Amino acid sequence: RIDALESLTAPVRPEKPSLDQRERALARMILQELAGRRAVPTLTGMLRLLESDWAHEVRVAGLDAPERDDAARGLVLILDEFVSGPHRGAFESESTVRIDPSSPMIVFDTGAIQQGMETRKAVWTAAMNSAIERLVAHHHTDGLFRIVIAEEGHQVLRNPALVRSWDQRMRLCGDLGVCNCMLVHELQDLEKYADQGTSQRKLIESILTMTSVKILYRQPAEALNVMGRLLDDLT
Repeated sequence: RIDALESLTAPVRPEKPSLDQRERALARMILQELAGRRAVPTLTGMLRLLESDWAHEVRVAGLDAPERDDAARGLVLILDEFVSGPHRGAFESESTVRIDPSSPMIVFDTGAIQQGMETRKAVWTAAMNSAIERLVAHHHTDGLFRIVIAEEGHQVLRNPALVRSWDQRMRLCGDLGVCNCMLVHELQDLEKYADQGTSQRKLIESILTMTSVKILYRQPAEALNVMGRLLDDLT
C-alpha cells in the first residue's frame, strides 16, 4: 500500500518522486491505525487522520516530534491533491469497481483523459498498476498464468515507482506466473526519463535486457544510433 501511495505521488510531486524515509515511516503508522479501526484505508482517511490530534500524538520510531510533524506536512500537501485538489474524484475514496481476478481479460482504459492532461494520465496509470500488482499476486492462490501488457509503455517508464515495480515483476515472472509485455513508440523512450549512469537509468535499461523477445517495427534513420547502443547484438 505504501508502494502504491508512492507511485501515485510521483507524477504530482516530480521534484521529489519518492517518499522519504520519514514519510514512509509515518505512512506505515497511519495504515496500522486505520487497520486497527477496521477502516478501509483510503487517501481521504489518511488525510483526515493527519489533520486530527492523532498526528501530533503518535510516536514514530526513530523520529522526534519536529521530524514527525515535517513528514506529516509533506504527506498532507500531497494527499490534499487527491482529496480536494485537481485530482479529486478519482482515487481518494473506496473503489466502486470490483475486479474479478478470474476474468479472462481485464482492460484499464485511460483513453478518456483529454490531450494535454499528462499528469492526470500518469496518476491513473499509477493507480492501474497498483491494481495489476494485486491481480498478479493472486497466482499463489488461483494458479492462473497472466499476460500483462502495458500498451503505453512510456507512461510506465516516466514514473520511478512504476519502473521499480515493473523491474521486480520481471524478475519474479516465474514465481508470479506472469508474462510482461511493454509497447513503446521508440527505443529512445528508454533514454528520456533518467540521466545516464543513474540508478533509475540502469533500472530502465534492465527492463530491456531482461526482455527475452523483442519485436521491432521499421525504425527511422535517426533512431539507428540508439538501437546500436541498446541492442548491441542486433544483426
